[in-house]
Amino acid sequence: CNIQGVEIEFKGESISLHYRKADDSEKALSVINAAIEKLEPSPRRIGGKYVVNLLPMEALTKGEALIAAMDMFGFKRAIFIGDDVTDEEVFVLKDVDVFGIHIGKDDQTAATFYLNKQSDILELLNSMVGILELHREEGESSNEDK
Repeated sequence: CNIQGVEIEFKGESISLHYRKADDSEKALSVINAAIEKLEPSPRRIGGKYVVNLLPMEALTKGEALIAAMDMFGFKRAIFIGDDVTDEEVFVLKDVDVFGIHIGKDDQTAATFYLNKQSDILELLNSMVGILELHREEGESSNEDK
C-alpha cells in the first residue's frame, strides 16, 4: 500500500493492513479496499478497528477456531478476551460455554463482561489463579479431614 500511515503486518497465513496512523483514514481504507479487489484469488476480508485482515477463504473464523481448539483439547468451557470487532464472532457463540470479556466498555458488544483496559487482564488472571489455588487448598484440607 502506498499510503503514508498504513502498516502491513504479515502474520503467517494472514495479513493485516493497519490504517490507524493514516492522516485520512477514510481515504486509506478506500485505497486498501481498491487494492484488495485486484487480488486473485480473492481473500476473506475481516474488518476491525482501523484494520483490515486478509485470510485465505478456507481459513477458520475466530469462533470456528475456538470451537475446534475446545474439541481438540476436550474443554467444555473457555475464557475469551477480545477488544476488536472480529472478536464478536466468539462472543455471539451459542452452542459452546464461552466466558466472553470485552476490553473497553461497549454497548454494542455481545460479550457478557468487560474490562476497562488491556492492562486489567493480568490483574484478572492473577485473581483467577488465586481463587483456583484457594479452592485447591480447601479441597486438600477437606480430604485430610477424612
